[in-house]
Amino acid sequence: MNHRNIVLYVVIQNSRIASLVRCLLIGVMLLSGMAAQAQDKKKTADEIAKELANPNTPLATLNFKLQFRQFEGSLPNADNQDGVTLLFQPSLPFPLDNGDLLLFRPAIPIVSKQPTFNGTGFDSESGIGDIIFDLAYAPKTDSGLLIAYGLVASLPTATEDALGSDRYTLGPEYLIGKITPEYVIGAFPNHQWDVGGSGDKNISLT
Repeated sequence: MNHRNIVLYVVIQNSRIASLVRCLLIGVMLLSGMAAQAQDKKKTADEIAKELANPNTPLATLNFKLQFRQFEGSLPNADNQDGVTLLFQPSLPFPLDNGDLLLFRPAIPIVSKQPTFNGTGFDSESGIGDIIFDLAYAPKTDSGLLIAYGLVASLPTATEDALGSDRYTLGPEYLIGKITPEYVIGAFPNHQWDVGGSGDKNISLT
């Protein structure tokens, strides 16, 4: 099925999922506090706004992306299917003594409704999908050039079979871009291969 993305809302009704989400949020907030303590320079609101526009910002951020998908296809009733996902994606930078950064950015998908075909019709699954994260090294530059390189990976954390691949993935990533007072432009390619797990899917994802 094909899909289109529209912003909507998400509701977590399963208590086990909600407990897991709370534990993940607490862990991320602790790491965020550690990263914030590493910053000893006070910044103005204008400086903070400019740094938040930088993909390699030394500021810790907590980002939420709300996704609504509508599907279409040749399966029976496929055109009437939709799904809702909340993607929680914190960015946790760890400044080094030389001004460079280590960036850790997990992405936790919380799925409230995912259509799955059972052979005769569609069922709906809710839960947490596979967690994706990257660990990147971003050297400091004074020219406005953005550079970062590292690894991207995913963990088979899905609470339902239909929400994940049951595979571990790993691969390289690279960021090249330019930041000016008016704009930020660049490219952030990455690739993942499956490197283990109990699933039978072959993954080669760019």
